[in-house]
Order: sequence, then C-alpha cells, then structure tokens
Amino acid sequence: MLYKLTESNLNKDLFLSIFDMMTDKQLNTKGAVDLYNKSYHLFKQNISDSTLINEISFNYNWALAIKYLGQTNPDKAYPFVLEALRLQPENTKTQTLLLELLGQKADAISQNANQFSTLHDSIMALYNNYPTLQINNLFVNLIYRMELALTGHYFYTGNSAKGLRYKKKFEDFINQSGIKPNYNTKHLVEKNYSSISVYYFKHNSLSKAKGAITTALKYYPDSFNLQERLKSFY
Repeated sequence: MLYKLTESNLNKDLFLSIFDMMTDKQLNTKGAVDLYNKSYHLFKQNISDSTLINEISFNYNWALAIKYLGQTNPDKAYPFVLEALRLQPENTKTQTLLLELLGQKADAISQNANQFSTLHDSIMALYNNYPTLQINNLFVNLIYRMELALTGHYFYTGNSAKGLRYKKKFEDFINQSGIKPNYNTKHLVEKNYSSISVYYFKHNSLSKAKGAITTALKYYPDSFNLQERLKSFY
C-alpha cells in the first residue's frame, strides 16, 4: 500500500503520522529492522518536499538510534545519531542523545588511552562542525573531562610529555570556549592537577608542583583540597 501514499493525496501531518505508526509496528513492536529500512526508502520515493523528507529521515534515524542504544550498542547507534544531528542540529533531544551515546562509548574504552584519545578527537571534530554544540554546556564539559582524564593518565603513567600536551589542550580550550566548568569537571580538575603536582614533587620540581595547584585553583577556586595543598608549599 505504500506506493499509494503521495503528497498529492495526504497532508504532511498525516504522512508523518502514518510513518510514526509504521515505526511503532515494524521497528518497536516486531523488531523488523530490514522491513523498516525498506519501508523508509519506499516512503522517501513518494516525497518531493524537502522539509518532509528531512522530518521523516530524522524520525527514521532517531528511531534506530534509540533502538540500538536501548540494546546498549552505542557503536551501532552512533551513525544514526550523527545523521539525526546532521539533519536537525538545533534539535536539543538529538544533542542529549548524542551525549548519552558518547558517555557510553567513553565508559567502554576508558581504560584504553589510545582509543579514548581517538574518541576525543572525533568529539572535537563534532564541536568544530556544529555551532550548536559549541554552546552546549554539557557537550563542552564532556570535552573538558576527557582532556583532563588523558592529562591525569599520562602523568600518572610517567609520560609527562603527553600529559603536558593534553594539559595544554584543556587550558587552551577552556579559555577559548567561554563555557564554565561544571561540578564534575571541577572534580577532575582537582584530581588530575593534584596528580600533576605529585608527579613534579616526586621529580624534585617544587615550583612546577606548586604551579600545577595554582593553575587548578583558577578553574576551581573554591576547592578546599587545592587550597590546602597550596598552603603546604609555604
């Protein structure tokens, strides 16, 4: 029956309603992904209006992203979330879903610094490509936390050169973005700059150890632990 559904005999709201019912029946109830894919492409063949194509394409990608995220399969959901973002970058629910997905991906690879670094780079590419993400507080703070985590990891494992590289990335980015660090980010500032300080203290560089704490206090001035650490240098 799909070939009979055209813009000439259905208004747009009804077209979208039929597509939503099809999504619920084929994808959500039956889990028939292949059938759903075929039905989606048949729908698109009967549409010429670009706004309607965008809306149906968004709903299609959104539905599949939700399905795979519900199965805790962020890798499979990822391309559908990205396409939904491309279609409607201003849509806040897409940005929220993207953050949930990226959180799952980051948690899954948190013990692998190389994979974590690669994910960080891909997230930075999204930041650079989408102005809407540049003003999303949670998205920007996710980048802060990833850079802080990599900074702390490399200092903890003795690779100060890489640690300094990510420390600079974090400091340059937070100074450029204009987004304030949230509570979770401040916690990582306290934790990882303390690790930097300990690293330099163990290597008999008291000025750098003190400098790390002084810098951390710029981003988390209310931290009691950082304030006490700074006092210990006097």
